[in-house]
Amino acid sequence: MAIIAGVTVNWKTSPRIITFPVAETEVSVEDIQDTLINIEDTEEGVVFPKLRNTSGGEALGGGVTVGWTMELANAQIAFAPRTTNKETGTVTTPDTSGIWLEDSAASFITNGVVPGDSVINFTDQSATTVIEVVSETRLQCYALSDGTDNQWGLGDSYKVWPEDQCEATGGNLVAVDGVGSSISSIFPTFGTQVLKTSSSSATTQNQEQLQTSTFIGKEGLGVAVSPTTGTDSTVYPTGTREFPCKTEANFHGIAAERGFHNVYVMDSISMTGDHSVGHIFFGDNPQTVNINCDVGSDVSNCKFTDCYLTGKLDTGNIIWESIVGSITNANGFIYQSTLLGPIVFSADTSIERCWTAPSVITGEVVLDFNGLAIDVQISSWGGGRILIKNMVTGSNFTCHGDGGHVRFDNTNTGGTVRIYPGWHYHDENGTWNEFDDHTIGQEVWARVIDSGYTAEEVMKLIASATAAKLSGADTATISIRDLGDTKDRIIATTDASGNRTAVVHDVS
Repeated sequence: MAIIAGVTVNWKTSPRIITFPVAETEVSVEDIQDTLINIEDTEEGVVFPKLRNTSGGEALGGGVTVGWTMELANAQIAFAPRTTNKETGTVTTPDTSGIWLEDSAASFITNGVVPGDSVINFTDQSATTVIEVVSETRLQCYALSDGTDNQWGLGDSYKVWPEDQCEATGGNLVAVDGVGSSISSIFPTFGTQVLKTSSSSATTQNQEQLQTSTFIGKEGLGVAVSPTTGTDSTVYPTGTREFPCKTEANFHGIAAERGFHNVYVMDSISMTGDHSVGHIFFGDNPQTVNINCDVGSDVSNCKFTDCYLTGKLDTGNIIWESIVGSITNANGFIYQSTLLGPIVFSADTSIERCWTAPSVITGEVVLDFNGLAIDVQISSWGGGRILIKNMVTGSNFTCHGDGGHVRFDNTNTGGTVRIYPGWHYHDENGTWNEFDDHTIGQEVWARVIDSGYTAEEVMKLIASATAAKLSGADTATISIRDLGDTKDRIIATTDASGNRTAVVHDVS
């Protein structure tokens, strides 16, 4: 719906003439309605009787509306006269038949002359209509008529005017005069031919819109597929929820035709085709609908939601609120999902707000770096144990959040691990230890660095040897105290040359 600019009304004629500007060649009944309402509300229009009575336009739902019918009240619509000619000149080659207009100086094609345009010979006052634009300088016309000789004479003066086809569409347009008698709703004007379409139906229906509305799903418009109960077809209504399609080719074709991205998967499907256009797959239920991506498929840039996902992925994948089973080539983003695994990575991957499946809660979900120098990050972990495999130099594993347990097996040959407080790690003795600000420090100082001595014990010995009291330097036994001078920390036995032959340490 729109208000058309530049419309004028001659209020003093009977019937009143409503004129649309030259730029408007097609107007709908609905647009005429909006335009006339606007004119009636102006300072000039408000003092005159209304220009029309209109019914229809009410929405019935599903792309269906009540049809428009407008009765012009003592009024007619007109399209502005076409008073600007397209070409003017004089005849350079005479034609006694009055059919061939030839002017060597003309530019008929350039100036937009077309079949149906009107031509007047001003020399003999005859007229005709263009049949064919033969060239820039030559026209074929109907034979001249109503002139003195009805010929194209040398030097005859002519002009070519447009004859534009204009149209009133989108409903029924009728008119009555001042006493209620029916009249034509169209006022004829020079250079125009007006077509008026009418509707015998009580409703106006947008068929495409109506069909499209039946493809609605839980996340907007999309095509439904069921390999079990679907129909092997792309013909409407196939692909709707009530009449799902059957195959990958089916839903791919329907989605392409209608511009859909969403694919609603009603039961398990094994995909083998190319879906790199970036479909968004929605399973009916992650506990019952398995979407398996075969090694031959291409699911680049696809998103998977509410499904049990298995198979080989590609690049740029997003997994959302699903159960993640055994997958390879994992990359991209996994969000708020249950991890069953094993999950084999092919590129950088972010795992957020996930947890292990109940079936592996007492075991481990395997995250396999596949021997690649990639980054895998876990944040806001929900709980459960993780086994990390096949890290190499350049691999990076980072985990945030509370409640996680992570173990590294002997397939890891390199890489960097960043584990933040709240996580537990599996030590060499098979014991689960918690990482926090306190225990991390304990782990550092408790690490054995030389001959059974921990870092803490070595630091005690160094401190005593460099800064504590010493006695017996001139004897065979040298005693070095602790920094608090409470005990002998180091007792050394020396020979006649001063060499240490035995050393006793007290690191308590």
